[in-house]
Amino acid sequence: MQITFQCNLQIYCKTWHHIHLQNEIFVELLLLYFRNGENQSKASQLYAKLHPDQPAPSHKVVERLIKRFLATGSVQEIKHGRPKSATAENDTIDVLASVEVEPKLSVRQRAQASGISKDSVCRILKTNKIHPYKTRFVQELLDRDPVNRLQSADGRRSKLSKILNFTKKLFLRTNQLLLGMDKLVGIGPIIGQKQILTTLHMLILNTLKN
Repeated sequence: MQITFQCNLQIYCKTWHHIHLQNEIFVELLLLYFRNGENQSKASQLYAKLHPDQPAPSHKVVERLIKRFLATGSVQEIKHGRPKSATAENDTIDVLASVEVEPKLSVRQRAQASGISKDSVCRILKTNKIHPYKTRFVQELLDRDPVNRLQSADGRRSKLSKILNFTKKLFLRTNQLLLGMDKLVGIGPIIGQKQILTTLHMLILNTLKN
């Protein structure tokens, strides 16, 4: 989002600068035209001499400029559709600047901070391909949480202690059983002892899981 914002802001500033630069060129061409007997070619040539580092406008450009000025009284190009107001342009700059300074603001917070409607902020962000930031609190830390955590830890410690005691008793009981079997039948079959140990081992694992 950061890269997209910077690119859009640069494009917007370049466009704004280009439009104003164009208007200055058009005004200067008009002055040269009227000061030199309304001669389009001469106006173009004089502008080229005054600004050798810039592309020389052709007399056709001067001709279109004169026609536009005489028809509308303005040097700006006529654009169809609803014209953008200065307020709308300022709002765009404000919103884009706020994204740069505080990227984590929500649309509602950004609208309140900028004094612009929420719909306008959404439209500006969408036009500039910036996704609004949404803050979501997945878990909130409450005042009673530390106490609950201590109680939970005490409960787990108590349960673990019981499991260890049970395991210890289980091993002692196993040894007693094996010793008893040895006394009764001598060294019992190895297979039988393995089965007993395997069964006890599984019982211990199931107890630990629970």
